[in-house]
Amino acid sequence: MTTILFAFLTSCAFSLPFELLDTAEIAARMSAGSIWEKYTAFLPVLGSRMFPHGGLLFLLFFLLYRVVLPKIRGKQFSLSALLTAVLFSLYLLFGECASLYADLRPLFSNMPQILISVIKCCGYLPLFYTVIRAGFVLIDGTKPGSVTGKTGSAVFEEHSYLFPLLIILFCWLPYLIAFYPGFVPSDGLKQLNNFFGSGNFTDNHPAFSSMLMGWAMMLGRKIGSDNLGLFLFTGPQMLICAAVMAACFPLFRQLRTPAALRKLALADFALIPIWPNYAYSLLKDSLYMAMILLFVLLRREKKALPGHQTAIFLMVLGTTQILLEQMRRDWYLRLIVFVRINQLAALATLIVVLLALLIRSKPSKARVLW
Repeated sequence: MTTILFAFLTSCAFSLPFELLDTAEIAARMSAGSIWEKYTAFLPVLGSRMFPHGGLLFLLFFLLYRVVLPKIRGKQFSLSALLTAVLFSLYLLFGECASLYADLRPLFSNMPQILISVIKCCGYLPLFYTVIRAGFVLIDGTKPGSVTGKTGSAVFEEHSYLFPLLIILFCWLPYLIAFYPGFVPSDGLKQLNNFFGSGNFTDNHPAFSSMLMGWAMMLGRKIGSDNLGLFLFTGPQMLICAAVMAACFPLFRQLRTPAALRKLALADFALIPIWPNYAYSLLKDSLYMAMILLFVLLRREKKALPGHQTAIFLMVLGTTQILLEQMRRDWYLRLIVFVRINQLAALATLIVVLLALLIRSKPSKARVLW
């Protein structure tokens, strides 16, 4: 029964379109009558838009749940998996609405749209929880171990920082040469404009990051060219990103992470183009990516928290960052002259994080981060 219910909810979530909001048919049916009359008038339109691909999705999700649910049935309830599933469901719902309307208000604009939002969220939630929980069970079931073999032992055991760093840099070298002096996205240009006076500093782009970019450009102009100035920023940034990513592997060795996962992580960092692209870009997000990863690694080194506590902490931190990102243009939420809601929220988050770092606990054998 659970399998059928989950498959039905999830198929509804993925087959139900947001475009129902704009149809004249809905507007005509919802123009008058009680709430119940509006609801019953809405259902036939709802069903017509979901058929026939909704039936195919139901079969696919039914097979998925039929295979995966037995693997987590009887396992301990995972709060971290549930929180992650809730966040993923909400973010997918918000993202789908924003991609269509560039606004979140349509989610709650009328009764049919509220019903659509609830159905979608209720359908996404069991899918994400089931998949995430099954992933936790699969990973927890892997046996800790060391990487064997002469090459594997040298890379992941004996020199677990140096060799991964060299491999990552070697794989990133073609990007360094082919795209010299680095990528310059529009946000990077705006930050340079802020520094050189053609734009105003705002909380849309961090002032300190813009200053670092501007100082590098000024130095490059004095000793060579603007291209050299750009490379003086993107080159060291690329090295910093690679160095922080390589710092993950001593932790993997300490946790005795299975060999397959270590090799997969190294292949991800070294071969997936998004990492060198970001590391070689004149962009505030690149150094932020490296610093937040370094923060997590240093926190893991300082305090050995049980797995669930660490997972919840990282999720709360990540969620707060995402919310602050969405509020960075909150000019209509100003409190006192230049003070904004996101700045107060960032200050509160910083205080909580600093207090958490100051609290010392008795070291214990920690499970992996999840």
